Amino acid sequence: AQVAAGFRTLYFKVGFALARDEARVRAVREAVGDGPRLRVDANGAWSPALAVRLLERLAAYDLEYIEQPLPPGDPAELARLRARVPVPILAHESSLSVEGTLAVVRHGAADAVQLDPRFDAGIAGARTAAQIAEVAGLPALTHTFGELGVGTALMLHFHAAHRNLVLDSQTYYPNLVDDVIAGGLLPFDGCFLAVPTGPGLGVELDPERVRHYADLHAREVAGRTAPPPPDPYYDRDYLIRPRV
Repeated sequence: AQVAAGFRTLYFKVGFALARDEARVRAVREAVGDGPRLRVDANGAWSPALAVRLLERLAAYDLEYIEQPLPPGDPAELARLRARVPVPILAHESSLSVEGTLAVVRHGAADAVQLDPRFDAGIAGARTAAQIAEVAGLPALTHTFGELGVGTALMLHFHAAHRNLVLDSQTYYPNLVDDVIAGGLLPFDGCFLAVPTGPGLGVELDPERVRHYADLHAREVAGRTAPPPPDPYYDRDYLIRPRV
């Protein structure tokens, strides 16, 4: 459905077990054909040897990037992996800060970096990291944590301010059915969102919507402990597990 709506990059998780990872990638590629770009995220679940073995097999499915195949903290090891595998590497946990991005650049550890102001020194830190990547000739994109309209507007302005934020970025925004900003959801044009042009971030809160969802949270969410979902994402066979 999203491909039919104009979205051109599909993102999903790997890092479960070798056969399962390959089966997932193969199934998605067969379902969507050759057109859409595929990115997979291992959340640092692989050892270097396993990453080499698996990425040599997954290269047959024309992956745009593998995100964070190894645990963060050793950009030199990530650089060694990059030199050995045919799939481009996207740093994420390794580039969550200005210092991390600089280390990735110094070691030649990735083909692109993913940034997020929440993990860095705010928007100023993320802008500095983007500029470091730009000077090094690295493209960049942004991570998402399910922003509403205000956060999405901020990220759109961040993209517009940097020449190297040219890759399709993560967003959960199409999953929303409403928003707390005036006018409701920002409209997509295919896979694109326009940069808001009003004062400040270009969007305003809708007091009635804010009140409605605050009441809904107080009535149905606050104070309740939800049971963990039966999510096979956490059933991993690897010795190295993601720190998420």
